Amino acid sequence: MTDITVGQNPPKPAPVDAPAHSYLDTPSLWSWLATTEHKRIAILYAITVTFFFLIGSGAMAVIRLELMTPQADVVSDEAYNRLFTLHGVVMVWFFLIPSIPTIFGNFLIPLMIGAKDLAFPRLNLISWYLNLLGGLFVIYVLISGGVDTGWTFYTPYSTMFANGAVIAAAAGVFFAGFSSIAARACAIARRKREMSCAPGTPTRPAKMKNGTPVTPIACASAISRRTASASAPSASSFSTMSGSRDRSPRRRRAAPRGPQRRGPRRNKRETGGRRLRAASPTSRPSG
Repeated sequence: MTDITVGQNPPKPAPVDAPAHSYLDTPSLWSWLATTEHKRIAILYAITVTFFFLIGSGAMAVIRLELMTPQADVVSDEAYNRLFTLHGVVMVWFFLIPSIPTIFGNFLIPLMIGAKDLAFPRLNLISWYLNLLGGLFVIYVLISGGVDTGWTFYTPYSTMFANGAVIAAAAGVFFAGFSSIAARACAIARRKREMSCAPGTPTRPAKMKNGTPVTPIACASAISRRTASASAPSASSFSTMSGSRDRSPRRRRAAPRGPQRRGPRRNKRETGGRRLRAASPTSRPSG
């Protein structure tokens, strides 16, 4: 025991560190549906992608059962084409494309660059809603109306020989594409902001080189301009490929100003084979 004298304040207890905040602390459903934390959004994407993967795998399982025998034992020919389209659309547009960028990108990019979150957390959450609603709409169209054109929607199968709601299914896929654009814009803008900030000031508003603030549209336009400038060949490359020299007009060399110290040239025949020395302009004739 420590001795405490009269009139002396007792020693203060050592401060206890507060537990670190975890993204799994609040398990309520609304906290997950309205969250803006990148780790939770990555988990929401993982659940959604797994759900679409199970639907696509179920369609492929039925297709494999049908292919076990030459006859149409399990499903009819038209149902087989619709199952094939359902499997392709779901696996390509709602599993393969959004799986790695949205799950691993949302979860790992802020941790790898030392940021607290992505650039636009609300836009990141909206991208998940766009992906979920677009996928559910496409699955509803494929099951209710049915599309038998394949996941590529190639003509003439999607025009002359289509028996389902091709336009509605293509519109749903197009609508879900905005989810990928929004998710990529959040990651690109976050990286651009970290590159434009000085060390120790991670919350400084990021700006482009021309002074405009970093927004998804500004990032997309800057990337398109850089890609176009990198792909366009220069004039020097054309001249190098053609092997031609530069035919641009050259400027004549200006004549020197001031008195000429060099005398007129004379023929050797006039001087008897001797070279005459030019007289200086300051010399005077002897008298």
